[in-house]
Amino acid sequence: MARVCEKLTAGFRAHGHRVDIVAGALLPRLLLADVRLSPLLPHWGWVHDLAARSDVISLHGPIPAFSDFFLMMDAVQHDLPPIGYTHHMDIKFRRLTPLTGLYGRLYGRLAQRADVTIVSTRATARTLPPPWRRKAHVVPFGVDLHRVRHDVPKANEFTALFVGQLRPYKGVDVLLKAMRRLPGVKLNIVGKGYADAEYRAMAERFGLRNVHFLGAVSDDELWRLYAESQVFVLPSTEMEYFGLVILEAMASGCAPVISDLPGPAEVVGDVGHVVPRLDVDALVAAIADLRDSPAKLAAHSERARQRASAYTWERCVDQYLELYCGIRSAASA
Repeated sequence: MARVCEKLTAGFRAHGHRVDIVAGALLPRLLLADVRLSPLLPHWGWVHDLAARSDVISLHGPIPAFSDFFLMMDAVQHDLPPIGYTHHMDIKFRRLTPLTGLYGRLYGRLAQRADVTIVSTRATARTLPPPWRRKAHVVPFGVDLHRVRHDVPKANEFTALFVGQLRPYKGVDVLLKAMRRLPGVKLNIVGKGYADAEYRAMAERFGLRNVHFLGAVSDDELWRLYAESQVFVLPSTEMEYFGLVILEAMASGCAPVISDLPGPAEVVGDVGHVVPRLDVDALVAAIADLRDSPAKLAAHSERARQRASAYTWERCVDQYLELYCGIRSAASA
C-alpha cells in the first residue's frame, strides 16, 4: 500500500498536481502481532481541515481505525470533497475469522460511500458485494522496469527468492517444509516481521543449510536478488490481492511459483506455477519442475519479462487521474 501511494504521489506531482499526504504509518500505532491500529481520531481536526481544502481525497485501505474512521466522519459531516477509494485487500485472519468477518462487512458498507472504488485486479472486483462492485474500476498497479538489473546474471546455483513480511499469512512455514525436499535449491528470504525468530528456529530444526534469512534489504540489493534468482516463491495463504513483489520478480526474469489466491493468480496468468495454498506437495513439485527442466525455466523466465512489461506506473497514474477528474467534475456539476 505504501509503495502504491508513493508511486501515485510522484505521478500526480509530475502532472502538476499538489498532493498532501496523511499516512497511518506516520502516526502513533498500536502493534500487537497481526493487529495494527492507526487511530485517526486524535488528529481529526487538522486532517479534516486539510481534506476540506482539497479537490479530491485519494483514500487507501483498509487501515483499521484510520481509513474506516475517515469514511465514518465523511458520513457524519457531509462536507468533504469527492473520495476515490482504493481497496487493497480484505482483512482476514484464520485465527480471528468471526472478528475480521464482522469488520469486513461493516467496512464494506462504509467504503461504498466513496464516489469511486478502485481495485487492482478483476478478481478483487468480483469479491465486492454487487452494489459496491458496480462503482468499482480495475486499475492494475505497475512495476519500475528501469530498476531491472540487466548487468546481473542468474546464479549458477538454482536460487529461489521469497520477499515479504514474516507473518503467518505469507506462508513461510509452508515454504520451509517444502525446502526439506528440494535438494539443489538455495532459498533467500527477504523481509522482517514478528515471526522471524520462529521461522529461523524452524529452519534450524529442519537442518536447512540452504535457506538464508537476509532480513530487510535496500532497494538496490533487492533488485540484485531478483536478477540473480531463477524462481520467485510467494506461498501466501490469505490477504494477498495483487503482489507488487511478484511483478518485480517477473520483470527480472524470475519464474513465479505462487499460491492460488485470485489476485496474484491473475497477475501471473499462464507464467510459472500456481499451486493450492497450504499444499506442501504441490509447492515441492512446482519448484522441482522448474529446477529439473532448464528449457521450461528459460521459457517461463522470458514470458515473465514480457508479461511484466505490460504493467507500467505511467498507465496506472493516468487511469487514476482520469477517474479522479471524473468524480471532481461530477461533484462540481
